[in-house]
Amino acid sequence: MLDQILVTLDGSEFGEQALPFAKAIAEKTGASVNISHVSCCDLPTDLIQNTPFQYEGVSMEAYAEKHADEQREYLRRQESAMKAELPRNRVCSALLEGYVTEALERHAREIDAKLIVMTTHGRTGVSRAWLGSVADSLVRNSTFPLLVIRPLEDGESFPSARFEHFLVPLDGSGPGEKILESTLPLAKAMGARITLLHVVSPHVTLGARVSPLPSGHLEERLAKAEAYLAGVKDRLTAEGVETSYRIESHFAPARAILSIAEGEGADLIAIATHGYTGVKRAILGSVTDKVLRAAKWPLLLERPSVAS
Repeated sequence: MLDQILVTLDGSEFGEQALPFAKAIAEKTGASVNISHVSCCDLPTDLIQNTPFQYEGVSMEAYAEKHADEQREYLRRQESAMKAELPRNRVCSALLEGYVTEALERHAREIDAKLIVMTTHGRTGVSRAWLGSVADSLVRNSTFPLLVIRPLEDGESFPSARFEHFLVPLDGSGPGEKILESTLPLAKAMGARITLLHVVSPHVTLGARVSPLPSGHLEERLAKAEAYLAGVKDRLTAEGVETSYRIESHFAPARAILSIAEGEGADLIAIATHGYTGVKRAILGSVTDKVLRAAKWPLLLERPSVAS
């Protein structure tokens, strides 16, 4: 059950754009909403207490406590505003301490969160290549499903909190299907329809060489994709979710995913992320990685477990 949503805020109006999405889901699912913020200092408490330096005329410890009080007040305001929209007993807030990603993961485990909702910065210029350090770390390391809200092309405004049509790219693997575990209950609760997508490359890559597939191989791949998606569609339809599928032949899967999301009028892209770093990320996670950094739609992400 999608019964506990964790919303992480960074203290900015930008970050608060995650709240309408959490509220929309909570209204349909009856989930509780936990609003969290990680205290400003990523430094360990003992280091703050033993640091002789001063900031704004006070010790680091005094400054950290003053700032923490301001953050608690900020969270209280956000909690009160959400309680005006949802039943009061289903809304709470928490000021967390520690390194941001670790603190959020720990708190998510403590409250048994089923979904983490957050915004991420960066849509123009060089910054467009980055999700933002916290979001990027969670995408690579979190064991929880993430709903990441991206700004639109202007870098400032956000999409509306609509959940009517989900695009779900699948690569045919078990780990890739992990995303369905999060997508299905959300689609059922929100009354959304699902379009499954599988992209078949018409080329084969050997080292630096890219060549067309041998005669008949593309048709064989397309036929296998048809059988695979038809089976997944039947499973989702049996669960009561309106489901269709598309198969595309394209040399750049990420580009195809983004183009079809635009053409289909999707409200959300749901995709599994392998969570790799370094060379593995460049080779194995490239499709999801490119979608993450170019999409203007909210993204529902889940990292498959090591076992899967």
